[in-house]
Amino acid sequence: MFRQIFLDGRTLPKDPEPSWMGYSVGRWDGDVLTVETAGFNDKTWLDGRGHPHSEAMRLTERFRRINTGRMEIEITIDDPKAYTR
Repeated sequence: MFRQIFLDGRTLPKDPEPSWMGYSVGRWDGDVLTVETAGFNDKTWLDGRGHPHSEAMRLTERFRRINTGRMEIEITIDDPKAYTR
């Protein structure tokens, strides 16, 4: 499995065609790679426990390399159709 993350300065499209991995754009904020993703279909789960999501889900991921072999990842899920908090 793979996904494409555009790092060329583009913004997320307003209404991307729904897909399995969504549409991702990224930018560097200092030493943190921030990736925003939207355009998911509703045919997948968030995790192995089967937590659902809708096509309205947006993810913000922040990747920071702590040192060789260690990475810190922070994920924010925004899906008003599936979650209230």
